[in-house]
Formats: sequence, structure tokens, C-alpha cells
Amino acid sequence: MDELFCKKCGRAITDGWVSKSGYCRPCASEIRAARELEAKQKEHVTKQMLKKYWWAIVLVGITILTSFVALIMPSTPDTVLDANGKVTTEGEIWFSIIAENAVKDNLKAPKTAEFDHGDDHYYTYSKADTYGYSGIVTAENSFGVPLTDEYYVIFRCWGLDSDQYEIVSVQIGD
Repeated sequence: MDELFCKKCGRAITDGWVSKSGYCRPCASEIRAARELEAKQKEHVTKQMLKKYWWAIVLVGITILTSFVALIMPSTPDTVLDANGKVTTEGEIWFSIIAENAVKDNLKAPKTAEFDHGDDHYYTYSKADTYGYSGIVTAENSFGVPLTDEYYVIFRCWGLDSDQYEIVSVQIGD
């Protein structure tokens, strides 16, 4: 039988115990202990970094979340009326969003709503902050049958944020 020698210390292995990587019992224990100590030190350094820089991690998370929300939220126009008192293109889009959301709130199956944007129009009431918007919507009724009707929404808009409008009335159909 061939004699086995430890890869680390070079001693002959006489007790018959050999590690899978070819070390004697004392050297294998020493290597294992060194590896465990190294792993504990890495874990300690990681914990120290987290304690030291937790605020930066939170700040990056908030920034990413805010950016994501800004991308998915519809933006409000900078101005609804131009210098001549006419509704801007951005205002028209904003009005259609307000009106369509109001119509959906009054439908039996709002997820099935499809709006025809070809004939939509708006106009200003006698008050400067009150607007009307009309159009055509197709949506399913309670029985699942698609119906097409005209809608008419009157709302007040006193600002350019999503919480600065109020629905006055919604009429769908006759």
C-alpha cells in the first residue's frame, strides 16, 4: 500500500483518515476553521455596510419608486386654456381623461368600455371653470350585450392636478 502525505504539511498520514482534498486531520480542521472565520468576517463587514449606508439604500429605493410612479401616472397639462381663452391640445386630452373616468364610474362593466374619439368635443359653460364633454362609448350591459350610447359629462376644473376637478353630472344615453 502506498503511503499518503498531507498536501499542506507534508506529514505521512498514519491514522488512515484523509480528507477528500488530501489533507491530514489537523490540517483539514485548521483549513475548515479558517474558512468559517473568513465567512463570518465577510458577513460582519456586510452587516456593518448595511448599518452605515441604510439611508442611501432607502433613498435609492424611493427614487426608483417615484420614477416608476411618474412614468405610469397620466400627467396633467401645464395649461388648459391658451392666451385667447381657447382650450389647448393638452387641455382636450385632460378633459377626455376626466370625462372617460366619470363615464366608466357609471357603467355596469367599465372594463369593456371603448370610447370613440373621432366625434368627441368639448365646450365651455358660462362659468370660466365649468366644462362639458361629450362623445360615444360602447360597453357591455348587465347581460353582456355591447351597447353604444352617447355620453355627456359636466365638470368643474379649477386647477391642473388630478384632485382639482369635480364631476357635476354624467349622462349616458337618452
